[in-house]
Amino acid sequence: MISMTGYGRNTLSLKEFDISCEITTLNSRYLEVVFNLPEILKPYKLEFLDKIKKYIHRGKVDFKIEIVSYKELPFQFDLSFAKQFLSNLKALSSKLHISDEIKIDTLLTMPQLFKKTKIPKSSLSKIKGLIENTLKEVIKSREREGLFLKKSLYEKTKYMKKEIEGIMKETNTALETKKEEIFDKVKALQDLGLNISKEDIEFLGFKGNVDEEVIRLKSHISFIETLLNEKNPVGKRLKFIVQEIQREINTIGSKAILPRTVHKVIEIKELVDELKEQAQNIE
Repeated sequence: MISMTGYGRNTLSLKEFDISCEITTLNSRYLEVVFNLPEILKPYKLEFLDKIKKYIHRGKVDFKIEIVSYKELPFQFDLSFAKQFLSNLKALSSKLHISDEIKIDTLLTMPQLFKKTKIPKSSLSKIKGLIENTLKEVIKSREREGLFLKKSLYEKTKYMKKEIEGIMKETNTALETKKEEIFDKVKALQDLGLNISKEDIEFLGFKGNVDEEVIRLKSHISFIETLLNEKNPVGKRLKFIVQEIQREINTIGSKAILPRTVHKVIEIKELVDELKEQAQNIE
């Protein structure tokens, strides 16, 4: 189990420039990658994405590569274009009888003057290595956070299981007591003229028993404990099973007989809300 929250940063010195790679991951429903790349690396965006997908399956990924300082210019001048442009500009000035001096500033405004240089294969390979090392650092960070989440989830489910057992026992005891009271009323009807209420009849018929809900809850909790030990992404399944737990707890709350049972249900609901929040941060 790993968290979707992680961070990694590394730097690399190349012949052409010094470069840094920074990756931050947060929780998200799907894999979402936001790129922040220098112009010279944008053609390799899909290759970088493939490498990210090998390590990260779900979450928002802020992927940033920054060139810290250039050692060589990332472009070359197109001298052929500059000569032709200057020649045509002089010819035009002559025809229009313009005597202004042609300055270098005029050429520098032309984007065609610059030819972008390509990154050598050896440097590109090192950049990919930098990305991979940073991704490994992110995964270690996510694993550390995942261990904290795992421990927290296990403690919550253990406590929840104990409380649910207590609810079932005290509910069954209270239910038997209530039934005895109703039976006593029925037996005393002839002698005392007591009337059994509609609420008592409904209670005798179905209210109070939570055995089925508790059985399902214990099954859901056991499933969570199984998921906690899986290495594959479990976040989506965990989120679903927590929703099922919430449904069963709500049903138990509606059947509660004793005030202290209601209080325990409220406490368990708070734990379920915490489980739900933590599940959203698990890959």
